[in-house]
Amino acid sequence: MCGINLIIDKNTGLQDDVIQRMNTAIHHRGPDASGWIIKRTESHSIHLGNTRLQIVDPDKRSNQPMGSQDELYWLTFNGEIYNYKELRVALEKKGYEFKTESDTEVALYWLVEYGKAGLSALNGMFALVFLDLISDSILVARDRHGIKPLYYSRYSKRAFFSSEIKGIQATNLTSNQLNENQIQHYLQFRYAKAPETFHKGIFSVKPGHCISIQNDEWTEEGFVKHKQIETETLTIDQVESHLLNSVERSLKADTQVGLFLSGGIDSTLLLALSKELGVQNLPTFSISHSLKEGSYGTEDGKFAKLASEVYDSEHYEFQINSGILDSMEEHLGHMDQPIGDSSSLLSDYLSKETARNVKSVLSGAGADEWFAGYNRHEAYYRYLSNGIIKGNSKILRGVANWLPTGIDHPLRKPFQLAKKFLNNLDSDPQETYMNFLSFPYFREVRQRIETIESDLFQWALNHDRSNYLVEDVLSLSDQWTMRNSIEMRVPYLDNELTKLISSVDQKELITKGKKWILKDLLTKYGGQKFVDRPKEGFGLPTGKWLQDGMFREQLNFLNDPKSIIFKYIEKDRIANLVHAHERKKGDYSLEFWNVMTLANWLQVHFA
Repeated sequence: MCGINLIIDKNTGLQDDVIQRMNTAIHHRGPDASGWIIKRTESHSIHLGNTRLQIVDPDKRSNQPMGSQDELYWLTFNGEIYNYKELRVALEKKGYEFKTESDTEVALYWLVEYGKAGLSALNGMFALVFLDLISDSILVARDRHGIKPLYYSRYSKRAFFSSEIKGIQATNLTSNQLNENQIQHYLQFRYAKAPETFHKGIFSVKPGHCISIQNDEWTEEGFVKHKQIETETLTIDQVESHLLNSVERSLKADTQVGLFLSGGIDSTLLLALSKELGVQNLPTFSISHSLKEGSYGTEDGKFAKLASEVYDSEHYEFQINSGILDSMEEHLGHMDQPIGDSSSLLSDYLSKETARNVKSVLSGAGADEWFAGYNRHEAYYRYLSNGIIKGNSKILRGVANWLPTGIDHPLRKPFQLAKKFLNNLDSDPQETYMNFLSFPYFREVRQRIETIESDLFQWALNHDRSNYLVEDVLSLSDQWTMRNSIEMRVPYLDNELTKLISSVDQKELITKGKKWILKDLLTKYGGQKFVDRPKEGFGLPTGKWLQDGMFREQLNFLNDPKSIIFKYIEKDRIANLVHAHERKKGDYSLEFWNVMTLANWLQVHFA
């Protein structure tokens, strides 16, 4: 696990230390080693950089950039290739010899042999730059699920690539301009609309895509072959087999591997499967909320502790309080792009504490998107199946206003879900789902997307997998684990497992209830208590803290008429939102965190 950097320069006299500055800016991604090379031709120079976090084969010979024995091919690589041993055997049969035990060297020679045609065979998470000096070409690629980030900025005589936007900015050769086109999309959906970013002129490489560069020509294309839906029925045995293989691959490392454990279905199942594979005393790490947070907190601490007892893990629990907000400014300063999700700050804190014990962790990220696990998935399936709901959307929206969600009571969370469902109904099925994803308080633009799939439920799941999962869940997870020099592995996004899920009618994932396959599998391993637990999101008790006046410092921007945020949204509109929540007229904690994050992030980065 590393950070990677690339500069392509048309011999403009670029100083050699620029690539070093890029490495320094993302040093946290790989504090164990830093390296760079510069290759020059008559027309241009190529600068490759890498900062390494040693997880597989800590030998210094596995440091990067890594060159072939004849030094005609070079690779700078971020990620893990879980099937590298199988690929190595295949290469050895072709006569290749290896000097290390790393997946990096395997990836290098795999690309030497197969080029971009070999990318689809890499089962893992990665962002990479492969340099071929024979053909004077460069191949840049990002894994199919977008687990690992990769950004670029292109000018007439220079191009920069980096694992983080701050790597590109560290060159001091790009303009730091706000991309105002992102503001409205963010306010509605709480993340940037890729491939553009909040920084004008900086873009993200699309998941499952590669960019080939030769003779100043850039060719971008997808390298994932999508399998057509078949009529086979998905079985628990199939999922169990694939998931066991994925967990086993994810546990292989030359350093201790841990697990982020919430006590929910996804992470608890990973723990149960780890024990089934013979892993003893796996270190597990969880967050707990104070009882005084009431229905605004979660029971993660309670269920995570129970899971650690049932499946014999070495458990670490970290209780949070409002003091975590003191680190908000530092947190936003490191944040490349705003993500209006309180789990961002919580992930930063959890990763910092976890880093005291391990360098690599498993996470349940991706399970909800690939097994139809969100409440909105179940709600949308019911909506599509029930003509009465679709035909009476206006009446049902009126009912929602009677549900009390601004006060602490046992039914507050169920009422909040029902209110969100009813308030967002529309006679147009596609519009309804986009409403489920966005904040009505900031909804000014209808975000209609043309569907390719004829099946609307499949379209909805694929939309989440391509957008929310990549730009929110995985983006913040990578940013905060790597900020704290931890590698996060996501077994639910294993290539073979997701291929299996893609091969069936997606409605099979929901016919017996959301995430029923994983629930049945966890029950098989003695986890009924965790299956019966109501779903809770990973985040802060923002609603309670806002009512208790804990956000005074973060709300200072409301007292500054020159605050940048007021160029894009009226001060009174934000103030009215905050006051409505403080007066317990409703729960606007998600909307509040969203706009509060944007306002303060803009102040830190563009004031």
